[in-house]
Amino acid sequence: MSSGSLSRPLKCGLNLEPLLTIEIPDINPLSEELQIKNYRYIGSYNWVEGSDASNPVIMVPGSPPQWLEPSLPITVPPDTGTHFRDRNGHILPGRPLLPLVVAVTEQNIQPSVDWKTVDIVTDRNSLRKLLRWVRGTGRDWRIDTELVGEKTVFLNRWEQQTVDHLNGVMYGFGFEKASTKTVRGSDGLPGHARIATYDYGGLSIVLQFEVDAYLPMSLSGPGSEVLDEADTALAEVNSHIDFTKGKQKKLLELGVVRRGNGNIPDSAIVELATTTRKLDWKERYPQLFLSQTPHHFLAWHDQLQMGTFIRIDKRTIDCPLLQAANGRLQPAFKKLRAALMLIQQIVMEHGQDERLTLLCTNKRLEVYKRGDRRSCLPDEALSLFD
Repeated sequence: MSSGSLSRPLKCGLNLEPLLTIEIPDINPLSEELQIKNYRYIGSYNWVEGSDASNPVIMVPGSPPQWLEPSLPITVPPDTGTHFRDRNGHILPGRPLLPLVVAVTEQNIQPSVDWKTVDIVTDRNSLRKLLRWVRGTGRDWRIDTELVGEKTVFLNRWEQQTVDHLNGVMYGFGFEKASTKTVRGSDGLPGHARIATYDYGGLSIVLQFEVDAYLPMSLSGPGSEVLDEADTALAEVNSHIDFTKGKQKKLLELGVVRRGNGNIPDSAIVELATTTRKLDWKERYPQLFLSQTPHHFLAWHDQLQMGTFIRIDKRTIDCPLLQAANGRLQPAFKKLRAALMLIQQIVMEHGQDERLTLLCTNKRLEVYKRGDRRSCLPDEALSLFD
């Protein structure tokens, strides 16, 4: 059994007693709508196949698979084998957000990111956990924090196990495989992550999130000529990539393979989901909102023949159904903002040398000190925040 399959105790490495308890913030229900502003793509990457803790390598920029528009009905096999719950945490224990910093630094999309002005660096998963907590829902979880520079707080994902064993009762990964194709030259490059920066109610956020697929030019609507250029650039560069060590370089202690400048536009990004019953949009919509993913494709199983998909509902983030969900979730989005501000304040008060962990058990959020003082970034990366 791999180390990633072994379950760690949630309190592994933490002090016995909590430092303090964080209460769900109160908000003014009449305050103005919380909107994500100044959203901007700043980087992406894929893990190179075979990457592990001894030789972690990413390809920059990355590419998600391309949506194929499958003919229906389509039958796929059940999901079996192993799947990464947290690929970054598995390959880079204690440093799951290092690839984010490396990809943004390598691409250096203008205007370049002024790291000293960023409040929160995180992945979408951590924000969704905090959002569930302010809503009074969700399972137990842990997030390891660190103050980098004067005010930037890293929310580092921490999972009890980084690898899941799939038992053949789900079909989501099978549907993704059957309905998408990898961009030429990207075969065998798993774990696509996209990185954006935005203003969240006055907080400067840098966010990493997984992308399931992108729409090709013929399906992506107005402005898709940009995507056509990106497709061409990706294909041309990828066809000449050699993933041997001779083509790699080291950046901030992480292996990097550069493949030109082709980038998938924000308007083409798709979130895929499968179901046999009506979705709870209070749970699903935040995944789109927090990453500003514009398209959601929901594939429906035949209830009498699991794994056979008979319908795909395509929605955009601004459709009436999802905007209604946005309205219902506004109190939670505002509470999330208040919680992030409080967490930033607590972490700043304890300084760069202290290591604090957010631990949510039975819907109670407590802050613990942890014994391991190692940083989530190497020294060269830390200097970007000085």
